[in-house]
Amino acid sequence: MQNQSKKLVHKSMWGERLVEIYDRDDFRYLYFNSRFLQSKMSLRSPRHLALPYTRYMMLSLFFVPNPKRILLIGLGAGSLVRYLHEVLPESKIDAVDHSEQVIDLARGYFHLPDSARVSIHCQDGVDYIKRNRTNEPYDLILLDAFDEQGMADGIYSREFFELCARSLSPSGLLCCNLWSGKPEDVQNISRELTLLFPGQLTCNVPQRGNIINYSLPYSVKWHHFSLLRRRKKMLRDRFGLDYDSMTTKLIKNNLGYLEQMLLLLLG
Repeated sequence: MQNQSKKLVHKSMWGERLVEIYDRDDFRYLYFNSRFLQSKMSLRSPRHLALPYTRYMMLSLFFVPNPKRILLIGLGAGSLVRYLHEVLPESKIDAVDHSEQVIDLARGYFHLPDSARVSIHCQDGVDYIKRNRTNEPYDLILLDAFDEQGMADGIYSREFFELCARSLSPSGLLCCNLWSGKPEDVQNISRELTLLFPGQLTCNVPQRGNIINYSLPYSVKWHHFSLLRRRKKMLRDRFGLDYDSMTTKLIKNNLGYLEQMLLLLLG
């Protein structure tokens, strides 16, 4: 962020980690150690999902358009909580983060909703889901547990994915943001998810290192892709996201060339 117009809003230490919040033009940024971007928010429109990977995580709403209960593991600055709280007024959201400091920053600087429909839990994600297994299942679980070193080891693990599988409703979905400097780590995680969830889709976020995984407790069939193409305008109008380009990317990532051509011909 080499720009003279940026304004330092907050600076503190979290253990040995430097935490900084900057404003520049219309956006507010959360950085770790001055160079690792953790979150970005539009000051004029806080609901807007400014980072591309968060928008791709919302492809989940095609498969689960009306989730009643949502669980987020990894709060960050609360981008997904802000968005889901506004576009899904009937939903209840549990958001879990192990850092009280991160939660305080989200509340103090990033418009984290103060709402009876949003519950924030300062807790380890594995411990939280272990203790809540007997409660009503979740329709949507979103996993975005990251810091500047990458994915949280204890969260992106077989044990945690098994807990998620048991905590989902029969038509629910687990959406994982995968990113690592080591491709073999992503491959290992994808392999674990495949063993637990019959339905597997992935989507590379354009011009980013993120891979979004969508895991479902049922197999994804041809008609799902056909419905996705037909309903993308409805999704765009309802959720305010560019479902045209995201749908195209998802189809290209999960169907071969001949299947894509057949899908176009058959509509």
